[in-house]
Amino acid sequence: YVDAESAASAQHYFEQAIALDPGFARAIAALALVHLRYAIDGWTTTPQLALHKAAEFTGQAAALNPTIPQIHFAAGQLALFRGRHEEAVAAVQRAIHLSPSYADAYALLAWIYNYAGRPDEALASLEKAWFLNPVVSASYTVILGEIHFQRGEYVDAESAFERVLQLNPAHMRARMWLVATLVQSGDIDEAAWQAEMLQLSFPGFSLLQLDYAFPFHDQGVRERVLQGLSRAGLPD
Repeated sequence: YVDAESAASAQHYFEQAIALDPGFARAIAALALVHLRYAIDGWTTTPQLALHKAAEFTGQAAALNPTIPQIHFAAGQLALFRGRHEEAVAAVQRAIHLSPSYADAYALLAWIYNYAGRPDEALASLEKAWFLNPVVSASYTVILGEIHFQRGEYVDAESAFERVLQLNPAHMRARMWLVATLVQSGDIDEAAWQAEMLQLSFPGFSLLQLDYAFPFHDQGVRERVLQGLSRAGLPD
């Protein structure tokens, strides 16, 4: 989901599927991910409630059928954005154990490792995801950019985020990360322009919406991102 509208549309269809089949565990897990994205991307004024709903739906799905790998994928992403990195790793590893060719699980594991301060392991896991799914993926490329940012490789990070925006100019996280990266590179003017583009695409955007957006174990990295966004002119 790249915006609140597409997330709301997905929520509608998942709820319809569950109404038709209340035991549809995979749809319930998918609904959990939608609510999680509301909190992650600032698409709700009640992010704690969105996280609570995500946890509730993940638990329901696991109780119905714990052998479905996508349920553990949802549990891993939920644990990540609650700041529980080791729990997140364990959940995604269960998903991979159930489905060893689950490319998106390896990509999520890369995301978790990076936020946990293990960018080298993150890169190895992302390479495995790309090996299993070589089709160009915006989400994988955003994760790659975040890994480069964590390692201080700002030129490579900028290139990754720009590739995503060429494919999808409305990708909020990619543009947000590009703003922060440009500030670190010293290109404040370009960062300010990209921040304006972000606000045009997402009216009402503010840093207050991002409490759950950057679950870094190292709070210094989180502050580096948020300070970059603020320096570029994004409102608190």
